[in-house]
Amino acid sequence: MRTMIIAVLLLAAGCSQEVIGSATSAPSAVVADPESLPDRSPPSDQAVALTFINETEGPVDILWLDFEGDLTRYTSLAPDGEYLQPTYVGHIWIVRDADGRERMRFAAAKTSQVVIG
Repeated sequence: MRTMIIAVLLLAAGCSQEVIGSATSAPSAVVADPESLPDRSPPSDQAVALTFINETEGPVDILWLDFEGDLTRYTSLAPDGEYLQPTYVGHIWIVRDADGRERMRFAAAKTSQVVIG
């Protein structure tokens, strides 16, 4: 079975920093130990955009942890698919595989970054 890789490109106006890591080794500003993240997305007025790139052999679901701590499914992303999602700094996003296993959980950051997990 091929290792699951999800790339997340965070875009913010005027930023060009690129960071590569895994769900356990990437900078904590982007991907953190799920237990260290809040249990809901915090209010924010700093807009950013996420580009999810599915480099796996199976579909993945993209979910947002809302302000009440409930999950909202935004899309199912096919293998080799890309998905652009406007969001806000600090909002919590989750990627799950077709079996419902959580593969990545992170808070959107202020600067452009690439995360592979």
